[in-house]
Amino acid sequence: MAEVLIPARLSEEKKLVLKRYLKDRVRELKNGMQELYEDKVVKWRHAYDAKPREENRQFPFQNASNLVIPIIAIHTDTLHAQTMAAIFKTQPIYWAKVLGEVSNQDQELKDAYEEFMQYVAIEPQELDLYRVYNEGQKECIKFGTVTYKSPWEEHTRDFLIPGGDGSGEAKDFLTKTIYSGPRPEKLPFTGFYIPPMAKSIEDADIKCHKRIMLRHQIEERKFAGLYEKDAVDKILEQPDRTSPETEQVEKEETLGAKTVTGFGHEEWDIWECYVTWRYKDEQFAPKMIATYHPKSDQLPRVVYDNFESEWFVGARMIGRDDMYHGQGFAETIWPFEEGASEVFNGYQDNQTVANTRVWRVSPDSKLHQGYRIYPSAMLPAEKDEIEALGGGEISTANLDVVRMLLDLAERRSGVSPSQQGFGAGMQTGKRGIYSAMSTLAVMQDSNSRKDLNVSDIRDAHVRLGRLFSRQYGTFGPGDKYHEERLKLFGDKKAELIKEAFAKILARKIGLPCYSSTASINKEVEKQNGLMLTQVMMRHYQAIAQLLGSMQSVMTPPQVKDYFAQVIIASNMLMKKILKDFGYDEADRLIPDPMKQQQTQQTQQISQQTQQPPQIPPGAIQ
Repeated sequence: MAEVLIPARLSEEKKLVLKRYLKDRVRELKNGMQELYEDKVVKWRHAYDAKPREENRQFPFQNASNLVIPIIAIHTDTLHAQTMAAIFKTQPIYWAKVLGEVSNQDQELKDAYEEFMQYVAIEPQELDLYRVYNEGQKECIKFGTVTYKSPWEEHTRDFLIPGGDGSGEAKDFLTKTIYSGPRPEKLPFTGFYIPPMAKSIEDADIKCHKRIMLRHQIEERKFAGLYEKDAVDKILEQPDRTSPETEQVEKEETLGAKTVTGFGHEEWDIWECYVTWRYKDEQFAPKMIATYHPKSDQLPRVVYDNFESEWFVGARMIGRDDMYHGQGFAETIWPFEEGASEVFNGYQDNQTVANTRVWRVSPDSKLHQGYRIYPSAMLPAEKDEIEALGGGEISTANLDVVRMLLDLAERRSGVSPSQQGFGAGMQTGKRGIYSAMSTLAVMQDSNSRKDLNVSDIRDAHVRLGRLFSRQYGTFGPGDKYHEERLKLFGDKKAELIKEAFAKILARKIGLPCYSSTASINKEVEKQNGLMLTQVMMRHYQAIAQLLGSMQSVMTPPQVKDYFAQVIIASNMLMKKILKDFGYDEADRLIPDPMKQQQTQQTQQISQQTQQPPQIPPGAIQ
């Protein structure tokens, strides 16, 4: 870790220039993203929660219908379940591919790596990806973008040594490492700042993570030696707020709880700025991680970042042109939710008004003094003293408009029932009877928009896997906690895992990303595998018969040559079929008998050349 994050020993002049640079850039990012983080995201949250604009509608009458149809929430939660299934219902959770020629040793490395990643990905004490993705994918679908941050962290804890006198002296405690490794977390949507012109995280010259920290969190970093003590003392003198931000207050209101602000609650906005910065006319512009507090104008920590990969990984939906942020359902489906809710509320208000009766009563009648009319009530009134008037007429409009808007919302989001395959390859006129191709189309839904959305989120999953692998390969060697982690898999497999990470660093093992492989598609893959086993057995038997015929002395040489060409052609065809079905390691599944025969002949010739020449008996030596 010391070779990757190196503390920067900056002069006072250089530190002052860096402060001015960060102050200007932070102000630029805050002002540039103010509308997105303070206005739009609040509107999107209300749209997802189906929260009406006003608590009680007063038009067209008091307590009018005020329902917001939760179209955004329905589509978001549906796609969220599908994306989670696409990752966690398939095994392994990370699929490795060995580049180049594959040997038995490489296959063992691949299997060991996949087993290791399967364990650390699901284990709550390790990466805990289910919790992280459960929050991140939902935010990505709602708002269009989510950003994950995965630093290599080391957590320690002080344990009291049994037998101590309990006086609290340093000798009575032992500090142990309780975790060391990657720690991915979803950043708050309003906590990550990037220039709007940046197309990706890698293209941005500055990325900022605004961390809202409490007093004890800052002090803990001072005690651990991460922050400079003098800078921390000046920061603690100037808190940014004494109450939570508006976003946090709204979240707490939905829960029915709140942060009490009368007991010394203080918050600081600490900006972790990942910048590529050049001082004046210096030749080099290194990557740096500068921790900056704008209000006190302090730099408690600055380190040089020598890690090749980015610490951040982003995922987005429905990408915008040449921008990092995407479009979520809260933005794209909002007009449909607004329109459908307005039509439905108007329909309900019309029904209410049409069923209402207004009573016209003579001013001189006692009924005018507030007599209540109810079913079976007896009215002491003269003829024509009271008259019922209609409050309105039932509108000819119906709920078909709402259904049309719901259908348009499904087409816009791509989240819809499986019906695209109906009619394709039907063998009879009866509904529900299909050919194999049509059944496959129905099961896979043939919905490219949904598949694209799932693939976008899976791409972030794969990028995180690459980042974890590089971190294990870079920081793992020599780390005692990581060595103990590897011992869980046994000594032999632990060495294979280490070698696999070394090959990933050398870019000899890759992590591909494919389209969605939800559980329903997994069932199709299983059926394909069962079908291929029968085809492969017939292929193996045919090749074995041809090889047997080639060994016969009765077979003419021309026929043997023909059989050899048939074997080569059959193997080429089967390899193509296997690759079409997703089996990339076709060379291992289709052995080449001709190649093996050539290898044996080469070995025999080599052995003969290496043997000493035979000397006839009686020859003169």
